[in-house]
Amino acid sequence: MLNIHREHGNHVKTFLLTKDLAGEQRGETNPLRIAYCAFHGAGRRAVPRLLKEVGFPPENVKRITEGGLDSLDGLFPSFRSDPGHEQQPDPGDPRAARTAVEAFKKQVAKEDHSWKYEDMDLLIGTDPDADRCGVVVKVPADQRQLYGGQDWVLLPADSMWALLLWYRLNREIQEHGHVLEPEKKFVVLSHTTSDSIVLLARKHGIGVIKTWVGFAALAAAVRDVWEHRPLPHLIEGRESLQSPLCHPFVCESQDMEGGRRSINIAAMEQSNGYSILGGPPPDRRSLGVGGHVRDKDGTLAALLTAEVAAWAKRQGTTLYELIDKYVFLDPAVGLFVNFYEPDPIDGEYPGIEGDRKKMEILRRTLGFFQFASTGDLEIAGRKVTSAVIYRTGKYDKIYKPTYAFQFPDEGVRFYFGDELNHLTVRPSGTGNSLRFHIQLHAPVTESNLIEKKRELFAAAKAMANHLREILKAPRSL
Repeated sequence: MLNIHREHGNHVKTFLLTKDLAGEQRGETNPLRIAYCAFHGAGRRAVPRLLKEVGFPPENVKRITEGGLDSLDGLFPSFRSDPGHEQQPDPGDPRAARTAVEAFKKQVAKEDHSWKYEDMDLLIGTDPDADRCGVVVKVPADQRQLYGGQDWVLLPADSMWALLLWYRLNREIQEHGHVLEPEKKFVVLSHTTSDSIVLLARKHGIGVIKTWVGFAALAAAVRDVWEHRPLPHLIEGRESLQSPLCHPFVCESQDMEGGRRSINIAAMEQSNGYSILGGPPPDRRSLGVGGHVRDKDGTLAALLTAEVAAWAKRQGTTLYELIDKYVFLDPAVGLFVNFYEPDPIDGEYPGIEGDRKKMEILRRTLGFFQFASTGDLEIAGRKVTSAVIYRTGKYDKIYKPTYAFQFPDEGVRFYFGDELNHLTVRPSGTGNSLRFHIQLHAPVTESNLIEKKRELFAAAKAMANHLREILKAPRSL
């Protein structure tokens, strides 16, 4: 078993772009300081060990043990578990991030002769099976007003994955003067993941595939590319707008025609999943060449995030500031605010009555889809200009379609003016819950970035509040 762990660790390390990360860290007078939270899960040993093995000094990687957060306990005792109000040890949930931050503050306050919370550069969290990764960073003083004065923020995975893509492309540009063989490369992301990634990839000539939610869909799309199966030309997931069902796993693609592309350089989901699948494998049982497992992996994401943070600190900056400068302030990309809320906020609507509640909300959503088609719908003062239903039929055995109702398993999307501003209501097919996704976009300059952030943050929250009001989906049960 130890050999398996060693092989896995050595494989993950091959994705680092800094040739002598250990040497750099040893020579730093102000090294990167990382807090890590396992959220009662499997990463508790793997992630700190990997970070230390690649060169981050043991004294600068602190496991958060306060309150039992480091215990391997599937009952997740640090989180509520009462029916209907279950909280998740989810590294992408701001409330879980707060639990980790507060625990870390208590822990280091008890320690003598050690660095404190104020010295922390980032906090990395992985979920209990360590396949998802969340990142907490300090907020620059001039932007803390956006977070109620709070000096830390949980980075949306949308922003973190965009930065990871930028960093890896930028390192190629620094070393070679250009992105290597962009015509062979592509990214894959779910349709609820930020279009900042799409615009960044296209700027560098990288192909794009959007799929439905779930890494199985992302991996299936990559497999089809590897096996030279032609991707269909789709409009909102359909071969034509008259098609009753969407493609089973692909939503859309950009510049993937002709079979030129074969190397996946990033696979990303809004729900904090990340991987790199690489090029075509030598056989069906092997990893992609230069790639990782065909699933999300929080340990890989944690290691790559730490590398970017270490690089940023050597440049005298931070992850937060890099995102502003190289993603949002890039004229080819612009500011994206991607806002997400589950419905209900905790757990799911309980029992048989819960399923009825979910279906009622969906029927109201489909009713508003009809309003949108007539141009008579506004959400929080923003006019809906078009709408689309995403339906693959994958849950038709559970929710049998009728003339009056077909289960929109990948959601209903409402557009506001263009394809970059939209709101999606997406139901769970296996539980009594839904997901609300809002994406807002605006071009920005350095002089108006903070004000535009404030404006779009407020607009997204207002839209979520209005959506809950009209769908009769209050935050609490």
